[in-house]
Amino acid sequence: MAAPPASNGAHVPRVGRACANGDRAGGHRAAAREVAQAAGAADAAVAIWSLARWPLIFCLVVLATAGLYKLAPRKRRPGVRAVSVGSVAAVHVCQLCSVGFEVWVVNFADYDATYGALAGAVAFAFWLWISNLALLFGMMLDLELSPAPEGGGLG
Repeated sequence: MAAPPASNGAHVPRVGRACANGDRAGGHRAAAREVAQAAGAADAAVAIWSLARWPLIFCLVVLATAGLYKLAPRKRRPGVRAVSVGSVAAVHVCQLCSVGFEVWVVNFADYDATYGALAGAVAFAFWLWISNLALLFGMMLDLELSPAPEGGGLG
């Protein structure tokens, strides 16, 4: 049962504890449940959050990737949209590569034997390299799909 609200109606300590337990399985559900109870909502909010969080995260990452592509140093071309095919493709490729890399590290690689205490840093650097290749793939896909500039040249 939820504790009675403080004088200002906030349930900050309980929500803070639920968020701090986020590394455990189901910690996000506990945090969502505490926030929903503080707002007066039912368990339906937890179910909605459990379903909506992954598409929401995907959309935010696609928007961040599209923003990164907008900052890239290239000549502006007509027809380039805010969210492009390349940014969506880059996020999908990055997700697939991350899952594949995780399977490889867990089942086949033995970084501890090779790198010792630096194994985590080496694996992280390798994952960053793979993710950057996915981002470059998306940017090149955008470049290939965009209309050619007038005048026939690239630059």
